[in-house]
Amino acid sequence: MKKRLLPLLLLACLFAVSCSDTLVLQPASEATRQSALVIADQYLGMSYQWGGQSYWWEEGGTVDCSGFVINVYKEACLASGASLPFSDTTSWMLHDAYTIPVTTPEPGDLIFMGTEGTVSHVALFRQFTTDNQISLIEANSDEDKVAKRTISPTYEKIISYGRMLVR
Repeated sequence: MKKRLLPLLLLACLFAVSCSDTLVLQPASEATRQSALVIADQYLGMSYQWGGQSYWWEEGGTVDCSGFVINVYKEACLASGASLPFSDTTSWMLHDAYTIPVTTPEPGDLIFMGTEGTVSHVALFRQFTTDNQISLIEANSDEDKVAKRTISPTYEKIISYGRMLVR
């Protein structure tokens, strides 16, 4: 119960702060999510480094999974006039405070992964393939870079799907 209370309190505080600025958080639009996928392709091949949060155009830049997702969405929001309610966070905070859960992901939504119910990785959902596999793009320490990959929808590390909240 305590594990669930902190994210709810954080979300309530976030909502209160955003309301005081008359900017309410809302799920990222389809256009923003599509833009995020186009931008994500610019990061392909970029080196993975835990704690990295460089942009794709930065010489020698690196990203980790959350840094990659955050920067992709920062850029995507610029085009739509939206913004993120944070500048840096972890994959589990993205899951607990900055997304709304979705049952069936749409292109540009987030896939949260980990073990024993603890989120430790985030990736961008691209699409379901013709053979019902999940196509995603991620900054992954196993690959040591940003790459596309395909996983089964029953992959044991998938915890949930979420839609980014923006203001």
